[in-house]
Amino acid sequence: MGWRLWRRKKMLPGVTLGLSRSGPSLRLGGRGAGVTLGGRYGVRTTVGVPGTGVYYTSIRHKGHRAAPALRSNYATPSSSRSTAIGCLVVLGILVAIGAVVATSGLVLIPIAIGGAAWIWYRYTRPSSQASRLLKGASRLDPAQALPVVHQAMSIDPGQKTIRTCADWFFAQKCWPDAADAYSEYLHLATDWDAEARYANSLLNAGRLDDAIARLDQLRTIAVITDESRTTMISGLALAWALKGDLQQARSLLDTAGLQKRNLDIGLQQCLMLRAACEFLQGQRAKAIADVDRLYAVNPQYPNIATIKVEMASGSFKLTPAQVTPDWYPTEASPTITPAETAEGLPPASRE
Repeated sequence: MGWRLWRRKKMLPGVTLGLSRSGPSLRLGGRGAGVTLGGRYGVRTTVGVPGTGVYYTSIRHKGHRAAPALRSNYATPSSSRSTAIGCLVVLGILVAIGAVVATSGLVLIPIAIGGAAWIWYRYTRPSSQASRLLKGASRLDPAQALPVVHQAMSIDPGQKTIRTCADWFFAQKCWPDAADAYSEYLHLATDWDAEARYANSLLNAGRLDDAIARLDQLRTIAVITDESRTTMISGLALAWALKGDLQQARSLLDTAGLQKRNLDIGLQQCLMLRAACEFLQGQRAKAIADVDRLYAVNPQYPNIATIKVEMASGSFKLTPAQVTPDWYPTEASPTITPAETAEGLPPASRE
């Protein structure tokens, strides 16, 4: 008894909107199979053979939730959420098919135009252009790739492009370019690894005062590891040694903890640099003793055998770094005084 309301409206082929007292509903599908969303039953699926009167109906009531199962922190999402997403996907597909049928395919024209416009927009964006340039540069030799990498930076001064270019300069040992690129990148992001590479690039580019300021700041950061901190100390001491202040360099190395029995790579670098300072201060026996100790700890330490021979013969020198590689174009080479550069020892020339 009482008032009843029921109304059905066909929206598109295969899509029917229903209105009743229990609420609106949406039926997807035609005779023989369909899914009804909303209304009294929530989600109702019907499958049958038209004309036979044989149908199968599955009903999932609104608000129904299964009891929570015991699961780990890596359990998959609940089935109810998956079902809802699946229904939305099916709904979207059916609506799209209905729109295509109802418009005789004309709806595909604006979709195709919109898709083509989006692809063209993405293709012409600076980041996309820079990405294509860098991809092409990876197939060239370094001398040919250098102007391409610079072009990519000028087209897209974005975070991702600048970092990619900076890492390329660093790998190719183009130290001034690497220092400038990392400087730009660090204005856009906070990155400990980039900070360390920036300081290393400054040191090898011969910008010793800038390197000292950066390294001195970095070694006080609480989040870095002990090995990274000792590497910072070795780089800082090397910068002072190249400026001619061997005493300041020795004072820094004394804080590194070289009395430890086991030496990580950072401490190995510090020990090598202490040997160099001792030799330059006229303490050849102490220098050779430190080199022997380093050889016992790590026989594969770069150039360790050659350095020992040079110290024994008195010919060892703290040689300057090559600011740019041999292939670097002469017209593009930065003007750096050789006495201000740094690669006499492995610590500064390595990451």
